[in-house]
Order: sequence, then structure tokens, then C-alpha cells
Amino acid sequence: MKAQIPAVASSTNGLKLLAAAEGAHLRTSADGGVTWVEQLGSLKTNWTSVASSADGSQLVAVAKGGFAYTSADSGVTWVPRDRSRNWSAVASSADGTRLVGAVSGGRLHTSTDSGAGWTEREFGRQWFSVASSADGRRLLAGEGDFFTGQGRLHLSTDGGTTWTAPAGLPLANWLAVASSTNGQKLLAAGFNNQQLFISADGGTNRVARETQRLW
Repeated sequence: MKAQIPAVASSTNGLKLLAAAEGAHLRTSADGGVTWVEQLGSLKTNWTSVASSADGSQLVAVAKGGFAYTSADSGVTWVPRDRSRNWSAVASSADGTRLVGAVSGGRLHTSTDSGAGWTEREFGRQWFSVASSADGRRLLAGEGDFFTGQGRLHLSTDGGTTWTAPAGLPLANWLAVASSTNGQKLLAAGFNNQQLFISADGGTNRVARETQRLW
């Protein structure tokens, strides 16, 4: 059986790539995906999410029931950070210093030193997704509940210190979120028959797009 690939990340120019497969070593590419290198310095574990700095040198990878791992050399060597948690998602600032990580059934966590130290944020929820602006100060996180499908989007404009849940959005399992570099243009996709929701002003106003699907 082929390993599933739950997460990929890219440098800004698209040349340096990072891919995570369940139960396998992390893999990197320095030529836009033409060739790949199995990074034996990483573990074979249940990777759930990866993120990259703009230049592809600073990387972070998280796993279910594992540590958060960071690399400062484009994936050649990896350092375990924090402690074992059920990490579900991670995002990075453009320079790789500010990180935000989501723990399923736990809290959101932020780091301002490339993952060396982490601070617990928000409340324990079923977190699914996170996104970050280039400076790491405007953050978006999605949560939900697979039994009820009732989750909210959460926004932060101060690097994760405080969070707000904007009203007027349907309750959903927000499995995927994305952000522009300035954090003003946001995209959120819900799993349980939702439309896509976009914002052009940092989440203050939202517009529903496309048709209802299992995004």
C-alpha cells in the first residue's frame, strides 16, 4: 500500500519543497519536484502538517502523537521541539521565526523563536487548520467537531495572544484555511457541505463562493 501524503510545503519561488507521508521519512526537493531526497534525519511517523519559510531553509513538521520538529538547513537535520502532542496543523511566517501550531483536542500554540519555545494559546478545541501572514502576526485557525459539525473560525491580529471568532459564519468542520502575505485576504473551506468563504479585509467581511461541497 502506498503511503498517503497528508502535507506539502513550498518556498516562495517553488523550487524548495517539503512533503510528508504517513509512516515515512520526510522528503525534500531543491528543483521544484523533479528529484526528491529522503531525509533520513527525520523520523518515520504519522506526519500531519508541514510548513516552510519563504526561502525554504526554515522548516517545521508536526505529527499526531509526536513532537514538533524544526530544521534550519532545508530539511537535512531535524530537532524535536516542545513535547508529544496530537498536532494537527502548523504554519510559518516568511522568515520562519514565528510559528503557529494546532493540537487536536488541545490548544493552539505559538512560537517566536523558530520552534525552540512554544506558548499555549486559546482554549482546547478540535483544531483542524491554521494559516499565517508573512509577518506571523495575523493568524487564522479553523476548528470543528466530526460528530456535530459545529466549529468556528478564529482570528488573531497580535501573533496569537488574543483570538476572536467572527459572527455570521456557518458552523462547520473548517478543515482548510489560507492567508495572503499581508493577512488581509483569507480563504476557509468547510468539510460538511459548505461553500468556500473568502475575505478581503482580514476577516471582517466574508463572501460565500462556489457551491456546497465536501471540501
